[in-house]
Amino acid sequence: MSGKNTIEENMKKITILLALSLMFAFSASAQNYEEGDMNLNLNIGLGSGQLPENIKLPPTSIQFEYGIAENFGLGLMVGYANTDYEIRLSNGDVGNFKTGHFLLGGISQYHFYSSERSTVFAKAMLGYDITSVTFNSDDGMQADDFDNKNPALIYGIHIGGNYYFSDNAGIFAEIGYGLSILNIGLTLKL
Repeated sequence: MSGKNTIEENMKKITILLALSLMFAFSASAQNYEEGDMNLNLNIGLGSGQLPENIKLPPTSIQFEYGIAENFGLGLMVGYANTDYEIRLSNGDVGNFKTGHFLLGGISQYHFYSSERSTVFAKAMLGYDITSVTFNSDDGMQADDFDNKNPALIYGIHIGGNYYFSDNAGIFAEIGYGLSILNIGLTLKL
């Protein structure tokens, strides 16, 4: 087993344990995240998760969440990321791979604590990474769209929180396992 897999497995376990611990700790004092509540998040991901480590544009996404029941919301996520890396070919030339990742998925969030200015939540995400690949080399060899027909399954589990500095706008952060280890950004109540 490689070092990266061990780190990823440990991160998953820590995230799940932390989410469960926080859920039980805050559940007694929770105010309601209500049915009909709507949030829009604009975020950027930091730290490699399921994407290659040589990210040129980190995962950037827009997430919409709708409260379908007390403390529980479902939503959609649309995002983009790209990577750019070089390899040394057997003939000594340098080849350059550029990948574009169009990300599309569903999210579910359980808000185990919410107040007028903040929320704490656990989130699960499941979706697709539709990848396009371009390759160029010093000797002029090119290839486009190696595999644009088969999207890869992506998933994630995070815990996080929102802090609202006004009635409708705030910041959020979440940590866990997914496309990124840490996501930060702006959140809007609609």
